[in-house]
Amino acid sequence: MKKTIVSWSGGKDSAMMLQVLLENQEIQVCGLFTAVDSITGRVPFHGVTKGLIAKQAEELDLPLHIIEIPPGASNKEYDKSMGEFLKTCRDQKILHAAYGDLFLADIKKYREELTARHGMKAIFPLWGERPDRLSKKFQSDGFLAVISGLDGARLPYDFLGRHYDESFVKDLEGRADPCGENGEFHSFVYGGPLFKTNIPYVIGRTENRLGSFLTMLIEERD
Repeated sequence: MKKTIVSWSGGKDSAMMLQVLLENQEIQVCGLFTAVDSITGRVPFHGVTKGLIAKQAEELDLPLHIIEIPPGASNKEYDKSMGEFLKTCRDQKILHAAYGDLFLADIKKYREELTARHGMKAIFPLWGERPDRLSKKFQSDGFLAVISGLDGARLPYDFLGRHYDESFVKDLEGRADPCGENGEFHSFVYGGPLFKTNIPYVIGRTENRLGSFLTMLIEERD
């Protein structure tokens, strides 16, 4: 079996990727890894706290590895932090890292090169899948997600906080990829077939982090 560590943002593509991996008898999922802002403790652009990411991992019954990245990290800083983690994985005989990218070739190439430098191989379980089909499957399988960040240059800001459902996807037509693969929006998955129970959350304030991109802060519910 291929011992594999899974890149986990807390969003819908991560959940769909994990589902594919868990159904593959040749893959042994050894855990999740998530990069968070070292100051805010949140997933960049997703607005989700590392506490909620930890709750997802708990509900998935998988180990979680948090990688802290400096705010506004350069590519060199990001590569250094991620490289140190990948080296640890390799030392533990985990030789594959899985990513949820669908069709952006430049990002795929970057991940392949980064993992290869540390003696690992990047795998892409969703690569080449049609976004519209993935979107429908995500919904029909019973996953639950809320929109936690979006690019206001592409989508109305009042799409923040909406549930990722048939109505939302219909409103994306002519505006954005149904999976947001081009960075149009990000999400937080709080329930579905892989989770033991749904994860309670509350919606906090919104923040403008980069240009037209707006993030809705998602908090743990006490």
